[in-house]
This record gives sequence, structure tokens and C-alpha cells, in this order.
Amino acid sequence: MMHKSYLKQYSWKKRFLHKIITCSLLLLLLLVLPISFLGMRDPEKRVASLWQEVWEDGGAAVDLSSSNNDTGNTLEEKLLFNLTKECVKALDDRSWSRRVTGAAALASLADKEILAPPPRRLNGTYTQSEQNRARKRRDASRLALSSLVRVVARSRIWSGKDHIARGVVQVSKVWIPFAASKEANALFGDQSLAPITFGDSASDKDLFLGDAFFEELKEDIVEESDQEQDDDILGDEMLSTNETTVLLIPGICRLLLMQSFPVKSALRSIADEEVLPYRSNVLQSMELLLTSLPDSDNLSHYRRRIFIAMAPKLWEVFRHRTTDESSKNISEESPLIVARSIDCFAGSCWSYMQFQRNEEQESIIVGASELSQTFKFHVDLTKQSAWTVREAAAKGASKLAQCADFETLKGRQAVSTLVDIAAIALKDRRFWKVRLGGLEILKSIVLRVGNVSRAIVGKDPVETAQEKQLVLETFLPHKESIQELAKRSLNDSEAKITALSTTILAVISTWP
Repeated sequence: MMHKSYLKQYSWKKRFLHKIITCSLLLLLLLVLPISFLGMRDPEKRVASLWQEVWEDGGAAVDLSSSNNDTGNTLEEKLLFNLTKECVKALDDRSWSRRVTGAAALASLADKEILAPPPRRLNGTYTQSEQNRARKRRDASRLALSSLVRVVARSRIWSGKDHIARGVVQVSKVWIPFAASKEANALFGDQSLAPITFGDSASDKDLFLGDAFFEELKEDIVEESDQEQDDDILGDEMLSTNETTVLLIPGICRLLLMQSFPVKSALRSIADEEVLPYRSNVLQSMELLLTSLPDSDNLSHYRRRIFIAMAPKLWEVFRHRTTDESSKNISEESPLIVARSIDCFAGSCWSYMQFQRNEEQESIIVGASELSQTFKFHVDLTKQSAWTVREAAAKGASKLAQCADFETLKGRQAVSTLVDIAAIALKDRRFWKVRLGGLEILKSIVLRVGNVSRAIVGKDPVETAQEKQLVLETFLPHKESIQELAKRSLNDSEAKITALSTTILAVISTWP
């Protein structure tokens, strides 16, 4: 009997010790795995491979020990908050390379749709498990975005800071569908609980909701004498969020615009040869965010507000100045910045945008005629030597043809100028991307006949048919020119150009 009792007691102690060891190992893994998640992105390949092994071996143990549906199916989502916290620690590090690694890790989580909303439901109804999963993702995204934006908002520019801006955009754009959608109410109970929002007209100059960041920001803030001072000044007073971390999309766009055109005192910590790539990359990130904004009939007013805030600065960079204007007003920006500015300007436009100037149209920064003439100037090889600008101008003209309302297109020589821009772009025999941009203009023109019905929501079918007929009559005089340009491009050596030419000819063959 004593022997059996001893065996039972020994067996119980053994199981107890096994549980203690197992729990200790799991706790250790929860500490090590977030570090290995960052270590996998080490620039030294040998070091990164070692951390990769730690991540894979440790991840298997975590997967076997967790079966909660609310935590998701992937290791990254099971450890989402732990990973986010570790990335935030990296962002707060004084090492620039550590900040870049943290931002890259957060961006990878957004790309994998983990630091992002759960899959959307067509019926707008979510189970309790899905709501719990969404709230965990929301809280992690709030922490990530708040930390990323605070680093970008610091005045000083340093090597790799454009990766932080890219991380802001990567995480922000996946939450845009819930920034202005009623679906956020079904998912969170309140739309304002989403990590980002469009805010209202009174908060257009905020970065975080209710902080008036851009009203309080002064140039003397960037007059610190060294990097250490810049790191110590986190901008907490300006970025005070009153216990909320909801970000405004217009504020993010405005912040990226400020970073793209920095003051001289902000460039002390970066080599001169790195300034141009930094500005170009930030503008490219801003374009990615602008093109992700909603463009439906009932949501285009959000684009309009952002366009009003962004377009004047961008237009000043690439607008064509006449010879009688003062030479001191001529833009001295690099062609790369000019090209990126055109891309961002086009990315902020919306469908059926009105270009007619009147007292009520506050959003009209430039008329369609002046804009198309500027694109025509920049696409011309004899006047613009930089192919990046010529490509951007062609794509900008394509966006104009795609977005302009009917009143703009039926204006005198509006369509004719667009066809001329396409013809000039197609003459560029050296750079196929410029030629492709020219064909994109023609594609936008021919597709407008079939898309006109979107512009007249709420009208009866008779008026819809009349409107489509008017658009067709506006484009018909240019049918032969468009066909000729498309047919000529069928012999191009670039496959993308011949494919697009075929598409254009197929669409235009349905015209009378």
C-alpha cells in the first residue's frame, strides 16, 4: 500500500513539474518569438537565417498549445499584440536601422492582412468571435499607427525614414474601408473606434483626432542642434491625443506632404545624395494612400476635401509657366519630384470631377484646359527631357480623361487635346512606359462612353440614354484618329502595348 501511494504521489509531482516546465517554456517563447520576428529582417543574412529557425521551431510549439478561434489561424495573428509591442520598441530605439526594421515588420503584417480588418461580410453581420478578433486587430493597429506616425512627425529627417512613412501607408490603407463605412458600426459598435477616420471639416488640420497638430506646428520646432535633441523631442505636446489614438486620413496626407517638401533645418542628419530618394519615396507612398481612398458616388466628398488641401502645393510643382511669368517663380524641383507630384495630383482626383470655375466650386484649383496644356507640355520629348515626367504626364492626362465630368469633356478642344497628348506620347520610341501612358489616355476616352451612366444616378432611363448619346457624339469625331493610333501600336515590340492596343480597338469597334 505504501508503495502504491508513493507511486501515485510521484506521478502527481511529475505531471505538476511537467506543466510548470511547459508553461515556462511557452512564456519564454512568447518573449523570444517577437524578438525573432524582428531578427528575421536583419540585414546580415546569416543572422536573419538563425532567427528564422528560432521563429519556425518556436512557432510550432505555440501553434500546438493554442486553439482559440479569436486568435486566428496564423502564428503572427496569435502573437499579434506581442509582435506589435516589440515593433514599437524598435521604433522608439535610437538606432535608425532598428526603426526601419520595426516599420518593415509592421508593414509585412499589414501586407499579410493580419494587422488589418478581418474579411468583410456582404450582409454586414458579424459573429461575436469575429467581433472579438476585429477588436484585437484594431487595438494592435492603433498602437502600430500611433507609433509610426509619431516617428514620421518628428522634424528631423534621417536615412531610412521613408520606410517609416511607407509603413504608415501600408497599415492605413487596409483600414480605409472602415474609415467611412457603416460596416464599422456593425464590427466595433461605433465608427470612431476604427484606427483611422476621415473626421469632419472642423478637424481637417488635425493629425490625431482633436489635437490641431498642423495649427500648432511652427518652423522653430525644427531648430534643434543635434540628433540627440531631436530624438528626445517626441512632439508629445503637439501630438497629445487625449487618451485616443484615432488618426485622421487628411492629417496623414498632410503630414506626408510636409515630409516631401521639408525645410532645410530638417535635413541636417541626412546626406545630400539621400534627400532626393527620400522625398521621392514619401511622395510615392502618399500616392499609394491617395489611390486607396473611396471613389463611390456617396464617398467622393472625402477625396474632394483632401484634394483641396493637397492639390495647390502639388500643382505649383509641375504647372507649366508661360514665358511672361517671372523667372523667380519657375520651379527648380528635380524631374523625379515633378513626376511624383503629378502622380499624387492625379491620385487625388475623383470620378466625374467638375473643372468649371465658379464661386461655389472651392475644389477647382486649376481649369481643365490649363491642366491638359500642362500635361501636353510635359509629355513632349522636345520640351521635357526626363522620361519619368513624360510618363507621369501621360498617366495624368489619362486620369483627367477618366475623371472629368461631361461638361468638361464637351468643352472646346477638350477631347482633341487629350488625343494630341496621346499621339505625342506614342512618338517616344525609346521609353515604352511613355507610349503605354499614351495608350492609357485613349483607353480612358473610349471607356467613357460605357461609364457615363454612373454620373447620372437618380435620373430616369430616357435621360440616361440621352446623356450617353451626347458623350458618344462628342467622341465620335475622334474615332478615326484613335483607331489609327491604336493600330499603329499593334506592331510595337512591347507586349503590354500591343495588348492594350487590342483592347482599345475592340471597344471602339462597337461604336457606330
